[in-house]
Amino acid sequence: MIERYSTPEGVVGKPTLGDAYKAKRPILAICRYINKMIDDILADFPAGTAPIDGFTFRDRDEIEACMKEPLSEGWKSVHELKKIGIF
Repeated sequence: MIERYSTPEGVVGKPTLGDAYKAKRPILAICRYINKMIDDILADFPAGTAPIDGFTFRDRDEIEACMKEPLSEGWKSVHELKKIGIF
């Protein structure tokens, strides 16, 4: 609420002084960070693998059935899992 009161136009500062060049470095830094994060995740968990232990309260067998190729033997949809708690 205080934001709307202090900036009713939705602008902070002088928008006429804005320039796309000013945003280049921060956006490039964000893109590099996202790329690094994706590379780190892929290094720890290569494509085709998924971390199961420590990420769910379900049994490993129950989750591995959901990780199989859809419609293959032993495959189970996540919607077939029994509900836990209020979820």
